[in-house]
Order: sequence, then C-alpha cells, then structure tokens
Amino acid sequence: MIYLSILSFLATFLYLNLGLKGIRQDRKPYIFWIFLSINLSMAIWSFASGFLYLAGDRYQYSFWNKVGAFGWCSFEALVLYFILMLTGNKWIRNHLVKVLVLMPAPVFLFMVLFLFGPDINTSPVIEKLFYTGNFLYNFSYLVISMILLYLWGRRSNNKLRKKQADIIVLCSLVPFVLNLLVQNILPYFNIISLPAMGQLFIVIMSLGVDYAIMNYQFMSISETVITNKLFDELTGLTILINPEGHIIKANRYMDTLLHYTQEEIKGRHITELIKEQEFCGLIEDGEKLEHPVSLQEVAALSKDGQSIPFRLTIIPIRSRPQLLQGHLIIGEDIRTTKWLQEEVIKNKRINQEMAKLNDELRLMNEILINKSIKDGLTELYNHQYMNEILEETLKDINVTENKLCVMMLDIDHFKLVNDTFGHQAGDRVLVKVAELIRKNTRTSDYIGRYGGEEFIVVLPDTELEEAAEIAEKIRSSIQGYDFLLEDNEITISIGVVQYAGEVSHVLVNKADMLLYQAKSNGRNRVEV
Repeated sequence: MIYLSILSFLATFLYLNLGLKGIRQDRKPYIFWIFLSINLSMAIWSFASGFLYLAGDRYQYSFWNKVGAFGWCSFEALVLYFILMLTGNKWIRNHLVKVLVLMPAPVFLFMVLFLFGPDINTSPVIEKLFYTGNFLYNFSYLVISMILLYLWGRRSNNKLRKKQADIIVLCSLVPFVLNLLVQNILPYFNIISLPAMGQLFIVIMSLGVDYAIMNYQFMSISETVITNKLFDELTGLTILINPEGHIIKANRYMDTLLHYTQEEIKGRHITELIKEQEFCGLIEDGEKLEHPVSLQEVAALSKDGQSIPFRLTIIPIRSRPQLLQGHLIIGEDIRTTKWLQEEVIKNKRINQEMAKLNDELRLMNEILINKSIKDGLTELYNHQYMNEILEETLKDINVTENKLCVMMLDIDHFKLVNDTFGHQAGDRVLVKVAELIRKNTRTSDYIGRYGGEEFIVVLPDTELEEAAEIAEKIRSSIQGYDFLLEDNEITISIGVVQYAGEVSHVLVNKADMLLYQAKSNGRNRVEV
C-alpha cells in the first residue's frame, strides 16, 4: 500500500501541473478553466487516496474517503460538461441541461458525507441505491463522453480535429477499461481483489489531453494568433476562420463594409457571407490549401442583403506543415475600382467627351492619392505616409545638418470616453484634438494620426527647447478646451525627442518611450 500511496501523492502534483499548464497558455477560453477544474478534482481524489491507503482504522479511512469524494463524485460530471462544451453540442447552451449534467455530483457527494460513516447505521436500501447509482453515473457519463468525442472527430473534415479526438478517446478508453476491470469485472468473478486505483489510471487521460494541447493546439485556435491591435488596424475586410469555416474574429471593417458587428458575425459560417462556388470550394478543401490564393472579384452579402465586390486573398494558417489552424481572409473593397473601370469603358465610346473624361480621371486619381496618405477621420496624414515623410526629412537633415525634433502624443483615458459617451463622441474628440494640434504647430511641421488616439508631429529646423514649448502649447490648449463631455476633462500626454543620427524607427521609438514615461508620471504632461 505504501507504493500506491506514494504514486497517489505524485499524481496529485501531476494533475495540478497539467491543469495549470492550460491556464498559463491562455486564460481567456472558458474551456481551459473547465479542464483545470477536472484536474483539481483529480488532485483532491489522488491526495486523499494517498492517505486512504495508509489509514490505520475505520475512522481515518472514512475521513479520507469523504475528502476524496469531493474529487471522485465531481470528476465524471465535469468530464461530460467539458466534452459537451468542446464539441459545441447545442444542448449545453440550455441552462437546465447544464444543471442536469452536473446534478449527480452534489447528490452523491451528499450521500457520502452524511449517509455513510463508521458511526452511521446506513440502511441496505441506501447502500444499494448509492453503489448502483454511482456505478451507473460513472459508467454512463464516461461512455457518453467518449462517444461524443469520437463522433466529433469522425464528423469533422479537418485532420487536426480527427487527430485530437483519436488521442483523447484512446487515452480515456485505457483508464476506463482498467478501472472497470479492477473494480467490477475481476471482483465479480472472484479472480483477484485489488485496491481501487482509478485516480492513478486517469493520469493516462490527463496526459493525453495535455499532449493534444501542447502538440495539436487542442481546444481550438487562439485568438491571439494575430495581435488584436494589428488585426483591427488592417486596412480592408479581415476575417479569421477555423478549419471548418466558422468565423472566429473579424476586424472593424466588418461593421463598416458589411454592417455586421464583430459579435454578430462571430461563430457564423463564412459561406453565409460569401456564396460563390470557387470560394466555397477552396474553404471546403482548406486542408489542401498550402499557399495564399487570390480571387480577383468575389461578391459578399452585407447584413441588408447588398452584394459587395471584393478582391480576396485566402491565407492558410498552419502551426506545422500538416496541421491547419484556420484561414485568414483579407478583402479589398473594389466597388470604387469597378466603378472607375466601368466609367472608363463607357466614356471611351463617347469621343466628344474624351477630354472631359481624362480630366475627371486625373482629378479622381489625385483624390485617391490624397485619400491614401490622409486619415479619413481627422484629415491628418496617416501612419504610413508620416513614416515616409520622416525618412525623407532625415535624408535632407543629414545633408544640411539642421536640427529636427519628433513628438508623440496620446489622448489620456480615451477608452473611457468611448465606453462612457460612445464612439461617435470619441470620433468628435479625435477630430477636435487634431484641430488643436494643427492650430498650435507651424505650417512647416508635419502632423499625422499614428493610430487610434495616438498622433505624431515632425518638426524640421527645430531645437529641442522650441519643440518642448510647442508641445506645452498643445497640451495646455487641449486641457483648456471644453469638449462638452459633462465634467470629463480631455488631456494629452506628449513625448519629445531630438534627432541625434538615429534611423527613423528608433527615433520614433524614443519619442514613444518618453510618451509612456509621461503616462507613467501621471499623464497630462510633456516629457523631453
């Protein structure tokens, strides 16, 4: 018994480590917390069993059996709940079903705690009810869990999901058969009587799930595959789908172009939006897609039923060559391009208006170029163009040896404005802040919106002291302006740096570090 006791204590630490490993990998998915709960129940069961094997009398045995019951009574219910959540079973969305699935655990735990014990005279009817009911509960819940998991893998066209299901079913079947053999089959035929070792057998299942998590990204693709900030700022429609084609995430252009919110679209199948045969075929055979594929014109349906043409690129995401994680779909709205093409074709047939058409197209190109370098909301230069301006300005500075400064600016607590007053109010604040920055800088300075609520100003022919004075003027003008947000004051933090021979991105990073130093030092300040 001493060896079984030692093994049980070792298993306790193993269960705790396996449960916490998933949470350390990603805290967000609810299913990782259920997996942690399963391992905690097993850790309790295993820890109590270690003392149970060493019990010197019936009172010690009863005490540790009751402690262990918190684990072995809840294990099967948690496993079935875990499998229903993992396989996306529709019944688990019903709160009554959730209660019914978990109900046996507290019922049998109550019976162990209060109806059995060395000083409790338990009636034969209660004993038979408990042992029969507990066997059926254990047996049925585990069999149902394995069947659901097996069917989930068989019905999927995704090789990764099939592999995951095979691993978990196999590693669950082994301890199930061993436990059934030791506790029921062998004693029934009086072949051999062995102590209960279920808490040790189930180590095999937990290790199998851990293997699937670590090697096959079990429990679906993480939403952190693409940095949320980068994902949301990608120009055009950007959608992340799982291997079956269900939408995991979409960027803000989903609302702008197709009028679906990110929450509305999450979980829908991509073919509900894009029904064209070529696209659907590529998604259906996604396992075979090794490299990005571009489709020149594909129609997507908006929420109001409008068909919008896109130029699409489908990019397979693989953690390993044979393991498909999902697809990234990037769409460029080509309505303007199509319109221009149709206008050109139409007007080519009208020779009398050719000169006028050429003028219109030239003007349109100028507008498009202007749009490509400007932020649509604030009319300031955009991130990309500001980087180009800074590169060119640094080339001139290196020849003329003039001075140059860069300042980074960020609106304080801007998320609170959006959350409290809505995004339209937030947009009005961004526009006004842009106006105040423009008003307090010189015509020779370059001003841009660098992203979100962050701005950048490039100041040619400027000493650091003068740049700091300009930054202070900007800061005080924003603090003093009434943005009509009740009693909420809008302030800005600014970092200012002088060029000292660095490459452009290093110079911007220095200004950005000073900006966040201003944030750390209390916000609404200038750091030089």
